[in-house]
Amino acid sequence: DAAWERKDRMPFARSNADMLDGSVLSGLRNTETHASVDTYAFTGTDPDGTRPMGDATCSDWTSTSGTTQSGQTELGNGRWTGSNPSACSATLHLYCFED
Repeated sequence: DAAWERKDRMPFARSNADMLDGSVLSGLRNTETHASVDTYAFTGTDPDGTRPMGDATCSDWTSTSGTTQSGQTELGNGRWTGSNPSACSATLHLYCFED
């Protein structure tokens, strides 16, 4: 269970468990090109990392119908993964994790 860091090499979480219990170290506000964004990102998960009831991922991110959970990219707590219901038709970022 290794530590996680952002694209800009800043620490994000000490472990997988920390990612889900709200004890992350910083927000995930950097894109793959290192641009900083303070917005929402699609997650399809609640703040504790669990999948909400129903179609939580916009039909595996292939549909613009319905709603899903999104997290705030600038927050370093449980709200980074699930803080706001968002329309599947919205234009939001997706988090990408590489192990």
